Order: sequence, then structure tokens, then C-alpha cells
Amino acid sequence: MKHIFTLLVLIFFAWATYAEEKENFIVTVNEVDDVDVFFNTSEDEAILELAQQTTIIDNEENTYTVELNWSLIDYSPITPGNYSTLGTFELPEGVQQSVPETPLEVHATVTVLEPPVIVDIDIYDEAEDIEVPYGTTESEAKSQLASTVTISDSDGFEHAVYLYWSIEHYSGEVAATYQATGQFTLPFGVDQTDPEIETIVTAVVTVLNPKFSLSLGVNPEGSAFISGEGDYYEAEEIHVSTVPDEGWEFINWTYADSTVVSDSTEFTFIMPGEDVQLFANFLDVTSIHEPKTKNFTIFPNPASDYFNIVSGFVIDQLILYDIKGNRVYSSPINQREAFVPVKELKPGLFLIQVISQDVVTSQRIMIK
Repeated sequence: MKHIFTLLVLIFFAWATYAEEKENFIVTVNEVDDVDVFFNTSEDEAILELAQQTTIIDNEENTYTVELNWSLIDYSPITPGNYSTLGTFELPEGVQQSVPETPLEVHATVTVLEPPVIVDIDIYDEAEDIEVPYGTTESEAKSQLASTVTISDSDGFEHAVYLYWSIEHYSGEVAATYQATGQFTLPFGVDQTDPEIETIVTAVVTVLNPKFSLSLGVNPEGSAFISGEGDYYEAEEIHVSTVPDEGWEFINWTYADSTVVSDSTEFTFIMPGEDVQLFANFLDVTSIHEPKTKNFTIFPNPASDYFNIVSGFVIDQLILYDIKGNRVYSSPINQREAFVPVKELKPGLFLIQVISQDVVTSQRIMIK
């Protein structure tokens, strides 16, 4: 017992000497809270969720804030469960270690939660219906559908997922509506519900009716302004019009085969189910000179096989032009009457020019 007493006395004096040499020494370390993290949270992210500081108290009951350096033990972000952590720190200036030493560390538990489940497909972000032109291929139609859709999980996060489309019985050559289905895969870390939510969205693809081309031309070229050209649906009503330039007189509108469509500078054209070309035909009135008036009569008008000309003057020459300005008949007359065969000519509007000395007189005739 004497030896034990002596040892205690020595320890007391050693401690008293140590305490006199040290003004402050650590007494208490405050622990920090445990944390929960979402499934698939990385180790660095999990560490950031832990307290980055703690407080210590010295023998004078002074409080100090110290920075923590954390390490996780055997952490796996994709394995739900509890993981131990160790946070170490250094003593601040002016605070000494205690005797016996106080561990300069704190501990906490990081809990990786179970993975979330899909709870909703954003109805405001679902794929929209689309319309595509006639002749659009299936791959082209798919490329115009939405490429992603947004889903929500049970943790309150949203995810953009890619869509893989199929279009039932699609044909770009048949104007109709087609059902499109977009399939998606749940992103990593999001599980299905029980019962499962369908991982699809739907849309309607409408192949529009075909359009046909209406092309317009003027004859002769550069004689007028035209409008109404474009691509149109069958049976669509189109306003076609022309305004002649100075020195040109409008004759009519014709198809490419010279069949007359309209005698008006503007009219409503009903688009057929095929491409069409129309011509606005004009007469150059600047080339017709009438220094003197010499009238003549033509009959019958319209004509079919022939027509007659009767005038009060001697006709030197007779020339017949089609609406394109082509000379289709020419003959010297040298008398006051003429018989002109037209059986071989195509139906349409023609211009008769009668030349007598220095006078050129013109009239129109319709051949049936």
C-alpha cells in the first residue's frame, strides 16, 4: 500500500506540473449527426452531406470550431445500407492535448436509401401528334416525333429518357392517321412499381393528302405578270391572275395543249389530282399599225372546217397566227374575197392579219 500511495503522489505532482505548463487542453469533442443519402449518391457527394465542422471544449469551457476530414468505410452508392464514417481534425492554436490523450475524431453513419421507383410520366411533356407530307418515309416520320419524355421518381427527381418509336402499319404513300408508340427504358437507379407502370408514350402521325404542282407561264415570255403558281391539294380552289405589261393585250388562259381554260385575266382554278401547267396568252398590240382603217368581214366565226373573208378593198396577203405567235397559214390573195381552209388546225383562238398596201388590219377568229 505504501508503494501505491507513493505512485499516486508522483502521478498527482506530474499532472499538476503538466497542468501548470499548459494553459488550455481539450476536454470534450461534440459528435455530429448521421445522414441519409439517395441511392447512387457518390462517395464525394455523400461526404458533402456530412457535417463539415464540429466543436470542441477545453478545460476552461471555451468552445472552438474545427474542420473535419472525412473518410467512408467500404462505401457502395448502389448498395442500400448503413456505412461507418470517420472524421478527423487538428487541435486549434492555443489548445493542447489532454493526458491521457483525447481521440481527435468523430463518427457518423451514412445510410444509402433504397432506389426510387417511377411514379409519373409528365403528361405535359408527352410526345405531340404530328402531320407529315405525303410520301414521307417511316424513318423521316420517326425523326419528327419527340426524342425524349420526362418521368418523375418517388424521390421527387425528374429524368429525361430517350424514346424508341414504332408506327403501326405505316405507309407514307397512303394518306391516313397512324398510331405511334414510343418505348423508353428506366434510367439507372429508378425501379419499377408493383404493379408496373407502362414505359411507353403514344402519338398520332397523320400523313397528309398529296399536293400537286400548278405551274404558270406566259406566252410570249416577258409579256405579263402572273400569280397563283404553287403546290395544292386536289379540289383546292386557287386564285389565278395575270396583269399584262404595256403594249400587250390579254387573249386567254390555256392548258399546254392549247385548250382554253378561261377568257378572264383572273379566275378560280380547281386543282385536279395531277400536275398542271397553264399559259396566259397575249397579243403584241404595238406591232399592229392602222394608219388607215380598212374593215373586212370573216364568217363563220367560230369556224370549224373553213372561213371566208370579204372586204371592200383588195387583199394583198392574209396571215394566220396561233395564240403562241406562230404563223400557221399565209397566202397571197390579190382580190377582195378569200376562202381559208382550217380543218387541219387545232381548236383555239387565232389572229388574222390582212395586209393591203401599207395597212395591216387584224381580227380574231375561234376555230372549233
